[in-house]
Amino acid sequence: MSTEDRALAPGLPRRPLRHRLAGLIALALAVTAAVAATVHHFEQRAQDRIFEELLDSRSRQCRRSLEEFLQPTYGFLSAIGDWTTSGVLDLSRPDELTRQLLPLIQRSERLSRLIVAQPPHFAWRLRREEGAWGETAIALADSVLEKEPWYRGVRDERRPKEVFWIESPELVAALSWDDPTGSRPFYAALVFAHEAAERLHRDLAVTPHSTVAIVNDEGMVSWLAAGGDGLIHSVTLSRLVHSPDEQRRLLAQALLVWNDAGRPFDRSVPFRRSREAWRLRAEPLKTMDGSRVMVLLLPRRDLQEQLHALSRPYLFALAATLLLGAAMVAAVYLGYRRRLRSLRRRHDHQDLGEEELRALIDRGESDALEFKSTLRWNLKTNKPGREIEKAWLKTVVAFLNTEGGTLLIGVADDGEIVGIGRDGFRNEDKYLLHFNNCVKQNIGLEFARFLSFGLKAIEGEKILVVDVEPADEPAFLIIGEDEEFYVRVGPASRKVSPKQALEFLRGRS
Repeated sequence: MSTEDRALAPGLPRRPLRHRLAGLIALALAVTAAVAATVHHFEQRAQDRIFEELLDSRSRQCRRSLEEFLQPTYGFLSAIGDWTTSGVLDLSRPDELTRQLLPLIQRSERLSRLIVAQPPHFAWRLRREEGAWGETAIALADSVLEKEPWYRGVRDERRPKEVFWIESPELVAALSWDDPTGSRPFYAALVFAHEAAERLHRDLAVTPHSTVAIVNDEGMVSWLAAGGDGLIHSVTLSRLVHSPDEQRRLLAQALLVWNDAGRPFDRSVPFRRSREAWRLRAEPLKTMDGSRVMVLLLPRRDLQEQLHALSRPYLFALAATLLLGAAMVAAVYLGYRRRLRSLRRRHDHQDLGEEELRALIDRGESDALEFKSTLRWNLKTNKPGREIEKAWLKTVVAFLNTEGGTLLIGVADDGEIVGIGRDGFRNEDKYLLHFNNCVKQNIGLEFARFLSFGLKAIEGEKILVVDVEPADEPAFLIIGEDEEFYVRVGPASRKVSPKQALEFLRGRS
């Protein structure tokens, strides 16, 4: 253990300022981070809850629009199939076809054409022109039917009783069913008016990037509406997975995640696509046999503005927390700024070599450096004197009350090295113990933590180097019953009156 360590009071750090300041700032930042993390956590939970509520509302709205559109469509196509197989509807007689089907569709403003066929035997069409339906069915040639995209699609799919949807460019719902006699299959198609298709797209375009799909129990996506893109088609889930179209692969991923989650209807299912957050909400559709489900896919970014608006109190709380943290850090810094300025202008001189110490002495006394020849010995009277101790003690007090500084004992005013031998102590330990006792009795042990001191060799002598940090509370020189307040003014320590001391302290805070 060094001489200095033995002289210092036990448990008191040598240079605590930087550590305490760093610790306080770290504590302020940690508290701020913890509060900000808590606020952010509750904000995210609030946004998740709001997102779920918005998604639930939009999903119910979509389901109602779909049911209103799909119920009569599925019902009408299914009825044609049932009437044909039961013999109620005779497709070989166009007059009967008109008489039986026209009353069912003539009031519909959504449809523009109805086509019923059993190629190559016959194909009939009812058409609405200028708002009115024709009175007779028109026969279509097989070559005309082959050009229809819906016909090629429903024929190639060959899924009886499953409605096939396509929009190329018209919106068409088609159905195929088998002839009970074993002959060729029947086909029926409903072609929707352009205005009806546009309105449906508007109703289903929940957000700019949302997607609505209909899925049956077998996992076939029998109908797909992609955010107003006009993309409507029947396709299997396996084909969606391997599709070159990004939106279809997105839908496939969402459906697989939904299946893995147990196909829930009471909550949404979150998933991520290319680091983007999405949610899928499923609703059972009340159409035909009830085996169809509507799914709504919605990215978080589409509702971000609404989420921020609805969770704004949390954002205000987060901003307030960050401001409070900045204020705490600023308060800590401002509270230590006086002592930080002192640290910037001076160094710890305990580790200086002899040449560096000599260079320091050669610069002469200043507001942050003072020389004293002895610790207790009066060189004029050649005996110990309390006035000698008071002289360096008031310098220490002045350094504590202002910007700190360095005291060199054993150095004359002109820079001559006097050394510690003139003080007459038996050894260095006694010398340092006397210094420590003087500080404890005349300034206070609580101020020892602002002092670091030690003996340094120079020019064959030893001198005492005392580094003083500015204290965080006022220090007084205690002489008997009296308490004196000193501050550093230039290269001198000046005693001030109680009134001046109060003004000085107010200006320093």
